[in-house]
Amino acid sequence: MPLTAPQLSHYTVEVGIHNFLLKGTFSPRTDFFVFVNDGDNATYPFTEAQLLPLSKEYQVPSIRQSLINLNRDLIAFISVLETKQTARLQYVQASRQVVFYTEWFAIRGELHVHGEKRDDDLLDTNHDFFALTNAEVHPLRPLHIQMSRKTPFIAINRHRVLAYNVDSKS
Repeated sequence: MPLTAPQLSHYTVEVGIHNFLLKGTFSPRTDFFVFVNDGDNATYPFTEAQLLPLSKEYQVPSIRQSLINLNRDLIAFISVLETKQTARLQYVQASRQVVFYTEWFAIRGELHVHGEKRDDDLLDTNHDFFALTNAEVHPLRPLHIQMSRKTPFIAINRHRVLAYNVDSKS
């Protein structure tokens, strides 16, 4: 009997990095959160990718490639755009409403974190990426591009978070 290769999960994503947004497909080689939180991965591969500058100051309007690798340390967030794809993701069920501020965006959503976590210590150093569901992405500056403002799921990188607050409106 011939061996078959394991099927990788594919996610349609938008990825915020320093001054750019990437649109493409993400196929982590293991479970989504195991892969993005594995410090041995210096870059993440995105296929059928388009890299778009956030500001109109850039001379190149976009870069399209079949494969673009992004430096994991510069990724602010990875938005999974299709609700049906989020069913494969595993994260803590307890959540609270939080607003995160990055260089370009305010991102509001339900942060999935253990219920006993204190509001002033939500992003522990055991992980780099944390799950947000029912998320909204609000630009802090004018954008030169179109992007999804509402998304069912975001993995946010604690290293790119400038500040956060627990949203008292929830």
